[in-house]
Amino acid sequence: MALATMSKVIVITIRPKLRVLFHHPLRGNSNTLPLLAWHYVFVQQQTGRTLEPVLAFARSSTIYFCQLVCKSPDNVQFVLLQKLTVPYVLIHMMWINAKTLITVDSLERMHLVDVRHDEELQVLDVGDVKLVYGSSHFKSLATGGNVSPAMALAGENACYQSVALFRGQVLLLGTKSLHVFTIRTWFERINYLARQEHYVEALALALSFYEGSARAVIGLDSNVEKRKGLIASKLLRVLYEFVEASATKNVPTRGAIHLLVEHYESVMPVCIESCISIDRTDVLFGDVYDRFSQDFVAKALFLESLEPYILDDKLRHIAPAVMQELVENYEERKEIDDLERLIVHLDIMSMNIDHIVKLCWKHSLYDGIIYIFNQSMNDYISPLEELLNILMDSILNKKDLTDKVVKLANKVLVYVSCCLAGRAYPVGDISESIMLQVKTSVLKALTVLHTKQPAEEEPVYPYLRTLLHYSTREFLNALALAFEEPEFESEVGRQQKQRIVDILLQIMVDNMEFSPTQVGALFTFLARQMAKAANTIYVSRMLFEQVLEYLSNPNDSSRHEEREQALIELLHAAGLQQFDEERLLALAERAEFYRVCELLYDKQHQYDKVLSCYLRDTSRQVQAFRFIEIVMSNPARKAAEKKAFRRKVLESIELLVAIDQQQTAELLACVFPDSMHEVTTRLAHEPRLLYAFLTGLIDYKESQAIGIKKKEGIVIGSDVYEQYIDLMCEFDPANVCTYVKSTDAYRLENTLEICKKHQVMDAMAHLLEKSGQVHDAFVILLQVCIYLLCRCLSSLFTPRSRKALLISFQKTEIL
Repeated sequence: MALATMSKVIVITIRPKLRVLFHHPLRGNSNTLPLLAWHYVFVQQQTGRTLEPVLAFARSSTIYFCQLVCKSPDNVQFVLLQKLTVPYVLIHMMWINAKTLITVDSLERMHLVDVRHDEELQVLDVGDVKLVYGSSHFKSLATGGNVSPAMALAGENACYQSVALFRGQVLLLGTKSLHVFTIRTWFERINYLARQEHYVEALALALSFYEGSARAVIGLDSNVEKRKGLIASKLLRVLYEFVEASATKNVPTRGAIHLLVEHYESVMPVCIESCISIDRTDVLFGDVYDRFSQDFVAKALFLESLEPYILDDKLRHIAPAVMQELVENYEERKEIDDLERLIVHLDIMSMNIDHIVKLCWKHSLYDGIIYIFNQSMNDYISPLEELLNILMDSILNKKDLTDKVVKLANKVLVYVSCCLAGRAYPVGDISESIMLQVKTSVLKALTVLHTKQPAEEEPVYPYLRTLLHYSTREFLNALALAFEEPEFESEVGRQQKQRIVDILLQIMVDNMEFSPTQVGALFTFLARQMAKAANTIYVSRMLFEQVLEYLSNPNDSSRHEEREQALIELLHAAGLQQFDEERLLALAERAEFYRVCELLYDKQHQYDKVLSCYLRDTSRQVQAFRFIEIVMSNPARKAAEKKAFRRKVLESIELLVAIDQQQTAELLACVFPDSMHEVTTRLAHEPRLLYAFLTGLIDYKESQAIGIKKKEGIVIGSDVYEQYIDLMCEFDPANVCTYVKSTDAYRLENTLEICKKHQVMDAMAHLLEKSGQVHDAFVILLQVCIYLLCRCLSSLFTPRSRKALLISFQKTEIL
């Protein structure tokens, strides 16, 4: 038994003894009363759906739903399932069925609420009923009003006895009348919309009933099959009305043709969706199609509207007559590619196979050809051979590959990959009963020695050769996936695998028609196969040596980067155990394969030679700085290794400066700070490089001073600054004055002598002024002005006048 007070709800049991099973606080406004309602509800549990008693209790604007779980007479528990908050004040609440609740608010509006989805379905104003309230009873007016003020206040909205439910009908007691409200049954709701000619909404509602997604459903059978049968029958009746209305009275009779098109574009999807949803395509391609086919616009739009449902695999079978019309429609509109996309999604029994095959060959619809042969005859070889014959003509004869040929080649590669992996093309899986046969026959077809009607000049293994020429890497990837299949684990499978490998070697190694990348891809594929634990293939080590010689030929300057990359991939796949390392290193050095040399030197811990590889490889020179930092900061490196490496870095300082003066300076400052004098000595014979290095060094020092660089600072003596100014006077005199103004790190007298030696006048004047010799500074600046003035006036005087003017300026005394 559930009881409620103004502050809490309580559930008690009376037998065998009185005890409290559950209690929960109720909070709300002082002028609201508690509300209670029991109902049996289907609750989803791990074991399935069970019918359980659920108590709904509420106050103010909050509703709680609590499930009673009775495990035994002595073990009764309550589980809080849900909490709803509504945007109004409740005065009454009751269940209409296991999913739906009816509430009445303080403004006398009745709300239909779907509990499971917390959705308000309908609101109805019942103010005209003039609901009877039990205020006098709650205020106890008959006994003199001896109740608490709180009870008297809350009683203003008491209507417990004025709202009731009887056989699905809601009864409301008004002051002068009794009102009965009912929720329409599912049948009545559909009819209501259909009578108003809201056919689209009526069909959508019927489908929601059919799919079980509708809310507040009344009157349907609990048996799923019976329920769906009833709904489907009603839906079809509404659909027939809709089709007839759409083809007659609702058709636009005036205006442009686009109005008619828009009308049918809105009608067709509704009809198609409705029939597909209830699995009645016989009606769709029977009565519905027959009615619309009487108008050529409606017929065309009906056929076009089928496309999205076919592509989504919602519609796999089409009546043969309609299929014929569909094909002709796409042919007339010249949308052949779209037709191909439809064909591979349709049941083969829908088609006129002879007509479709001819159409596909005529318009090069290769997906359609493959699909029809595979599905209608379980023939996976004929389309492969036909398509490979087309490819051979272009690829083996070295013709320019058109977009059409490239598209075909890509499709063939994907088709071969699918067949060898047991997948149907373009989607799905091959039937288990024929899967092994398909894989075997496809491999056999690819490895035939000659075609069925070979030309005199046809090479051996033409199909395999064609695919290898087009895309060696992709074909070998498909072959690698095929080798993972279980049939290659048997003795026969291992022999077949070895035979394929031998054929590949015969095709690609014994002649020069394949590029280094293609040959490298083959041996990379073979090396990966041989590296597997279950390896059963054999490849002579001499062949790997032969490929090594081929890729690292120093006399071949073509495709250098391509050959080096192919060799690197081969080394990563096969490992160095396949090669003589000394010979490999010698070949790589001769071929200038610096990345290969780097791998070998790194393995031998010869980091100085690794650095040399970086510096000789013009495309990766800038990476040398990071490598130097990594080696010198690695505590695992031995002292002897670091010493040799340091020596190599200092020997290469000229090249490092030429690569990047800023990074070289930063590297010396951070990694080799004690080698500054040695570096400047090494660079002394190259003044311009020394100047570049000192520029980078001083820039790095200044960036530390302003906080851009956070690494440990370095100390630069005044002699270095003076050496830098000396070189600046030689290579960049225009900026000397600006620089000496910006720093005080030099010795004034020495720097003044440097500027005098190079006759950098503006810098001399600044230094003289800075040392207190203002008069001498002024004289220098005046002489500069006189010189510049003479140059400006030279064009205005004769040579004799210019000479006299210059002498007079020189005799001018400075007071």
